[in-house]
Amino acid sequence: MKVLVVGPGRAGCQLALAHRQAGDQVVLLGRRSGKWQGWARRNGIATATSLKRVPPDCVRLIIAVADADITAVATVLCGILPPDKQRMTIHLSGMTGLGALSCFAERGEQVAAVHPIYAFAEACSCDSARLGGAAVTVLASDNGRAAAKSLVRKWGAKPVELDADGDRRRYHLALTLASNHLAGAFGRAEEILGD
Repeated sequence: MKVLVVGPGRAGCQLALAHRQAGDQVVLLGRRSGKWQGWARRNGIATATSLKRVPPDCVRLIIAVADADITAVATVLCGILPPDKQRMTIHLSGMTGLGALSCFAERGEQVAAVHPIYAFAEACSCDSARLGGAAVTVLASDNGRAAAKSLVRKWGAKPVELDADGDRRRYHLALTLASNHLAGAFGRAEEILGD
């Protein structure tokens, strides 16, 4: 399977590696050259810093960029890639819904918002890419639901389907509050134990 991962940050690197370790052909695309390229090459992952190197026949497209950039990146890629009803395009935002991928959905392609509830390793530093059974929420188009869940399982994670009518802002806020309070509690416990 040919996979394009856009964004060589924490999530992008680890998911690119997960696909490579599963035997997929992977291209990791970033805007600028950097240490991520050497890491990718060492792990058998092709790299690109130009949209001219985007594989037109990729069947999995993972957009791992900042929330504010998802729609723009999707629009540019939709203009470059030929329509393919076998393609699954996902983004990793917990806050952004399927609307950011509407250009792909309008062509009848599979789309999903897939949000790992997982703390990724520092960008391009990991040597293992299994998500260790972490929960990954899935909001998918009707034609993409099964493929999105299968993709999450491939990462070694557990898919948790979200209600399409749910308020993603509340969902994201709840996760943020939970993770920040846990981090604060662990930090305070460490201070107390250190005394």
